[in-house]
Amino acid sequence: MCSNIQVNKYEKVNNGEIHHRAIYEILRRLNSVTLFNFVGLRRSGNHAIIKWILHHYPGFSVHYNDINNSETPLDVYYIIYRWKLGLPAIACTYEDMQINDFLSRKNIFKKTFNHFNILIIRDPFNLFASRYAWKTEEGHKFRTSIDYRIKVIALWKDHAKSFLGWSNNSTNCITINYNRWCLDLDYQKKKLKSLKIPAKKINQLYQIPNFGYGSSFTGIKPIRNKKQFTQRFLSLKENPNFMDIFHDKEIFELSKPIFGDLNDIISN
Repeated sequence: MCSNIQVNKYEKVNNGEIHHRAIYEILRRLNSVTLFNFVGLRRSGNHAIIKWILHHYPGFSVHYNDINNSETPLDVYYIIYRWKLGLPAIACTYEDMQINDFLSRKNIFKKTFNHFNILIIRDPFNLFASRYAWKTEEGHKFRTSIDYRIKVIALWKDHAKSFLGWSNNSTNCITINYNRWCLDLDYQKKKLKSLKIPAKKINQLYQIPNFGYGSSFTGIKPIRNKKQFTQRFLSLKENPNFMDIFHDKEIFELSKPIFGDLNDIISN
């Protein structure tokens, strides 16, 4: 059973609400908690993957979304509870954040049994297409502000470099390639195992979450063809303003070991 405690856009959860405060204080004091700290650029499939992980997690879970610089998880945009019997898990989301800032942030939940840092990345063509088509202020800035676009591209490069380093790093730094996650069940099983979550029956949950703005292209409509997730950029392929992004050769150099040759995508 999943319950969404959601407030209006850009407003904060009321810290005085006793159920939020009580659950938060209990979780802070427990030693048997699994902590999942997620970092990824917005439009990278973060919410879909978090929902999928917590769906398979065999116990109670709470998702504190978009913490970033919040003093406590109670200062976030929304909180989602998933009610199950079993040891609890906490998922904290950090979005559009430099990896060094993510790793050096204050650890709010210090008493944890398992602690994972999870980096989610999406290929630059479809990520930037989603940012470009996004019908929000963030999307407008990405379409019209060169400075903002450069900032987002630099963030993607930072995440890509960290992804390549984390892939050969310690066991608590987990990478998830969104493209592979969409298409490869064996990859999904491998990632659940690395998070110490039983993978008895994989469910990919292709229903887009009804929070986090949905898809930039289709809102929260169900996806009938899972390959759509990796073909979002096709509608912008002839748009010179969008394609100017890919004059940056470093994007291709960083992307190739993660996603394969992007030149193949351009020529198709």
